[in-house]
Amino acid sequence: MREIISICDGHVWIVSKAGSRMQERTGAWLDAVDCFSRAGLDVEHLRFCQQREEKGAICRELGISQFVDGHVHVMQIFRYTVPHVYFFRKQGGDRFYPPWATSVSNWAEMVLWLRMSLSEDHPRRV
Repeated sequence: MREIISICDGHVWIVSKAGSRMQERTGAWLDAVDCFSRAGLDVEHLRFCQQREEKGAICRELGISQFVDGHVHVMQIFRYTVPHVYFFRKQGGDRFYPPWATSVSNWAEMVLWLRMSLSEDHPRRV
């Protein structure tokens, strides 16, 4: 995550669907593992929404150009919102993903794709 944040000049966001209770628990966990300072992620770059469909509006508002997720059903939300969508394949998980998304199998591969797409695109927001 630190490398991705560096590549994107700090313009990395976590956009997560979670109810109020899970938002509190997630925020507490991220603080407990010191995620923000260890990764170099701005604490203000964590956005929650109540419904998955809201992720698209958040990405539009933030100008997100790249999005990575491991759930096929989330991919459709980003089809016309985010220029570069990456499907993070999980071992034994979904093998099918939309043809307009890029499938990646690990973080090293994600970094390669990100570097390649950012050499062509601006601004650098993930």
